[in-house]
Formats: sequence, C-alpha cells, structure tokens
Amino acid sequence: MERFCVESRGDEVRGTVPGRIGFPGAMQEVVEILDQWQGRDHCYFRVRTGDDARFLVRLDERTQRWSLVLFEAEGRSSPGDGRG
Repeated sequence: MERFCVESRGDEVRGTVPGRIGFPGAMQEVVEILDQWQGRDHCYFRVRTGDDARFLVRLDERTQRWSLVLFEAEGRSSPGDGRG
C-alpha cells in the first residue's frame, strides 16, 4: 500500500491544519476545510483538495502525526483498497 502524506500548515484561527494531502507523486493542495472537530486525543478534518477529492484525516495532537480515516473521489478509489 502506498504511504499517505500530509503537509501541515499553521492557521491563525484553527492552529495546525492540513495544507497539502495525498500520496507520494500525487500531492494536492487543500482548497477547503469542510469540517473540523475535536476528539479525545485527535483533531479531525474533513477537507477537499484541488482535484475535488475528499479526505477525512486526523491529527494526533500528542505526537503531531497525521492518519487517513477516509478517502472519497467520484469514480476513483484509494490506493490499496483492491478496487483500483
């Protein structure tokens, strides 16, 4: 499975947010933060990228590590899911 990547950026209001997101060789700019909420130890972000894909990612606030929760793109599937 390909490695998922997030490049963080600082935001005056939201703090650390995803700035670029995707897979090696296919990084996209985050063009819109659709939603954000706080979990117990993680901050969750639902975002849209420049290619109109949608990601749900979470930031472990203790370790500052990102993880992919969900990837959606019309007509496409995430790498490694056996459908593409």
